[in-house]
Amino acid sequence: MSLIIRSLVLVTMILSSLCSQAQPRKLVIAGVEEAPLKMYFNQDYYGIDIDVISEAMRRMGVSHRFTLVDVGARMLRLAEMGQVDMVIAISRKPAREKYLYYPEASYLELTWHFFVRTEDRERIHFERFSDLAGYRIGATKGYAYTPEFWSSDLKLMEVNSNEQQIPLLVAGRIDAVPLNTLVSRYELKLSGLQHKVTYLPNPLKQSRYFNAFSKQSSYPELQKLIIRYNETIHEMQNDGTITRIFDQYLN
Repeated sequence: MSLIIRSLVLVTMILSSLCSQAQPRKLVIAGVEEAPLKMYFNQDYYGIDIDVISEAMRRMGVSHRFTLVDVGARMLRLAEMGQVDMVIAISRKPAREKYLYYPEASYLELTWHFFVRTEDRERIHFERFSDLAGYRIGATKGYAYTPEFWSSDLKLMEVNSNEQQIPLLVAGRIDAVPLNTLVSRYELKLSGLQHKVTYLPNPLKQSRYFNAFSKQSSYPELQKLIIRYNETIHEMQNDGTITRIFDQYLN
């Protein structure tokens, strides 16, 4: 009997070893916490990027785990050293292409628009900076915006914190302010101010962002994974899944 038991234990160990070899390790995905894209609360990850990537990995059959870090520089360093396999929401820059594979597919374009009080949306227009002449324009010290914005002749009302801008706008102390469109729409929804504040159609600036893969990653057959990722993101764009995820956080 003991021989049979030992044989069964040996077979179980062999099968377990074979299964572990057949299943690749989890894909490690890193991001910087930023509402409404990547958030962590009550031991759970959620947000637009988190939900899109989770659904993509589910369709691909790829086991994965998320980790959120405090600053973008640290996230990029982890990718450069191959300590994470994918990084979330990265703009495309030549210096980063030395250590990152950029997929072809992208579902995220971040824009900055001028936000105004809803009652002023027909009165205030923006196609060129001269359209805003005479208005009080909010600006946060240290923010890049664009070089043209800072060199314009606009009447800038500068503050130290970006969190001050919406309250100043609602209170009528400024007439317009450039803000990250996605983040501000989410914050307006949470604060119940989405009907009092809106944004002008033409963006101040816009950039496309990608979920990129580390060239130093040890994940098996990473290039094939990137091809499948491209196909899956396109599939999710075509079937409306990504639009529904955005609407869940922003409507």
